Amino acid sequence: MCDLCYGTHVVYEIDSFFEYVYTCPNCGPEPEEKFRTRMDDLQRRIELVEKDFEKKGA
Repeated sequence: MCDLCYGTHVVYEIDSFFEYVYTCPNCGPEPEEKFRTRMDDLQRRIELVEKDFEKKGA
């Protein structure tokens, strides 16, 4: 695991008013298959929350 980004492939630079997001210079951008797996998991979690919300009502 990278000591700079801790495996996230993202490095943040904080300025006085802005926060810049860069890819990690050591790891490079996140591999496509890892990104797709993470996005599929996120989509599945969103669908579960939406179903739970529909059951309980607004």
